[in-house]
Amino acid sequence: MTRTSWLSIVASTVLGIALVGGLLYTVDLSETVSLLSRVDPVIFAALALLTGFNAFLAGEKWRVVALRLSHEGTRPIPRGFYFVLTAIGVALGQVVPVQVGTALSRSIGSHFYGGRAIARGAGATIFEQFFDLLVAAFLGVASAVVLLAGGAGIAWAAIAVPAAVAGYFVTALAVRLVARAAHRLGAMPALAGRRRTLGLLENVARSALLAPDVARRLFALSVLRFVVLLLMAVATTEAVGFDIALWQVAAMLPCLVLSNLIAITPGALGVNEWTAASIFVALGVPFSLAAQWAVLNRVFVAVASLLVGLVGLAMAVRLSGSRVSAV
Repeated sequence: MTRTSWLSIVASTVLGIALVGGLLYTVDLSETVSLLSRVDPVIFAALALLTGFNAFLAGEKWRVVALRLSHEGTRPIPRGFYFVLTAIGVALGQVVPVQVGTALSRSIGSHFYGGRAIARGAGATIFEQFFDLLVAAFLGVASAVVLLAGGAGIAWAAIAVPAAVAGYFVTALAVRLVARAAHRLGAMPALAGRRRTLGLLENVARSALLAPDVARRLFALSVLRFVVLLLMAVATTEAVGFDIALWQVAAMLPCLVLSNLIAITPGALGVNEWTAASIFVALGVPFSLAAQWAVLNRVFVAVASLLVGLVGLAMAVRLSGSRVSAV
């Protein structure tokens, strides 16, 4: 890594720590620590299992994309490794930006199966995570309406459910239109002789990823991931008995997902906490309660993610050993 890269990592880490430090300054630390001692172990176990299931769904999304990117002669990645590499990436995402950790883990793992490791790893990760962004954006419409116009759970659900259904069909139509537009642009006389541009347009027009069935499947899996994330957030609420309503958690979550996808700090450190606390306050939750939820959610999710990563690492060793024995 270059000196600039290391400086960027250090700067983003310092920024994340400063943001969390600012939030901790606003809460009663002794009370927050005491809440940790009252955590329901059964609920935390459920949170860890949900974190693992969330990683499994993310791995399935990656598998959908990676299979479309596979070329003849490329060794297929065993299905179990899609979860394994994603789980390890989830753990790495606690010390580097989440999307970077996942892409890095998948790219390194894909390298051992030949082919274009960057495309199968990082490229596929960017594409599949884009659908998480789309789902959060569509559901975020409901959150924006509730934040601006008021309302509660019924109002949020009445907008969110139709928005998700609309997104399912609109996304499939959009990828078809993109492929068609690329084909028509490639046929324009004005671009004749521009080989690089024509080659790019041809690749887009013929891309196996720009298929309605792929878009629908990825969008549906992203919706399911959102539901799992909602259950994880509810688990944080229930683990220590926070007085935060389900609809408030649901309305906050799209904003949290969007902030995680664009955050540059390790594991969205600081950005995650301030986003959650700010949206909760806008939804009527007292700031002290919102800040405590954000801090404890960071602790719970980080521990659960590291546990899932260890499971993934153990599975990687076992699966690798099985492959060697088979050979």
